[in-house]
Amino acid sequence: MQVIGRTLSVILVAAAMPLPPLAAAQEICDPELRVSADDPNGYRLRGDRCEGLFIESVSGSLNLASLHFAPRGFPVAFGETVGITSTPAADSAVRLRIVSLKRGVHYRMDTVRSPDAVAYSWSTDLVDSLALSDEDLGLLSWVVMDVGGRPRTVYSPVLVDGGSGRVEVVIVPDVALDEVYVSLLATDDRGTEGGYLEFERPVDLGWYPAHQPVSFPLSAEGNGRGLDAGLYRLEIGAVIEGGGAGTLEVYLHLADR
Repeated sequence: MQVIGRTLSVILVAAAMPLPPLAAAQEICDPELRVSADDPNGYRLRGDRCEGLFIESVSGSLNLASLHFAPRGFPVAFGETVGITSTPAADSAVRLRIVSLKRGVHYRMDTVRSPDAVAYSWSTDLVDSLALSDEDLGLLSWVVMDVGGRPRTVYSPVLVDGGSGRVEVVIVPDVALDEVYVSLLATDDRGTEGGYLEFERPVDLGWYPAHQPVSFPLSAEGNGRGLDAGLYRLEIGAVIEGGGAGTLEVYLHLADR
């Protein structure tokens, strides 16, 4: 299997030469988020990132909320600075996102980093003021790269201050579910796929309320720690309570560990 990108962990950092405010906002901020104009904690450009509260919008039935190395607990008190680490799958702009998993608190942080950056420190002042705990936060990092001749969003697991453990996935369903099934297969940047490493493994939590995070290891065998470095396709399927189904397909990159 072909290994994509660098195999050494990279800590995301602020660029040495910051963009002008308007250009930075257009590059970093998500224009589709609705924000209350009079909310001082509203989602807006704050230095090298866009961060804050937004007005809830309708999404799909299954939403990827976090891909991280467990545990994702922050080793310092909120209100301090936390190191966020990821390994990009390609030499292109790296996007980092932190989202609230807490129902009713619609918080998000977005930033964009250079692929050759070596350190990024995130100030947790705002999440501290919102009374969000470490377990209330999901972490995502991704690049857009060519896979099989098509641009794909390819995620890499996020580490907090250098910790490592099993790779965990968190999804948040917009509707109640009866069961969630996980399939995983290896691929490469040409789109050549191997056989399934896992096929329709049930998460087996019993019940999945709407808007509540569902967490599970990337791989049942070795909890994701025995997987080779390279590119994978993760398929998440769900049976919706009362009838129907939902699906989510995710490309992800693992580096050597």
